[in-house]
Amino acid sequence: MNRRTTSRAINFTILTVSLLAIAVVLAAILYVTITTAIQAPDRRTKRLVLTLAWTSLAALGGTLVLLLWVVIRWIRCRLQPEAPHGPTPVVDAWAEAGERFQLEEDDEDEGDERDEGRRGKPPEDPDY
Repeated sequence: MNRRTTSRAINFTILTVSLLAIAVVLAAILYVTITTAIQAPDRRTKRLVLTLAWTSLAALGGTLVLLLWVVIRWIRCRLQPEAPHGPTPVVDAWAEAGERFQLEEDDEDEGDERDEGRRGKPPEDPDY
């Protein structure tokens, strides 16, 4: 079993079920607010409840857009062919490092002025 595919399927399922649950709750809120607005006795209450209904409708629309995006992405991933994977070649890292390793050639006769004091030679300053 491919762990990556399983994890992806679980994530997709959780996301889809969550978005569907949110959509159902928002649809229920929308239904209740519309029926309440129809039965509202005064104009102010009706306007307030209809504002809540429009807000619920906007949230429901956003949820449905997200749900559609998730489903389209899932379909697109399912239709793509899986790339063939072969085993990774085994390489001896120590042997490879030994082949690449090169010592810097350190010539005792050559050196810059900062090296002179470290090698035991006195600096060129006569007051030293």
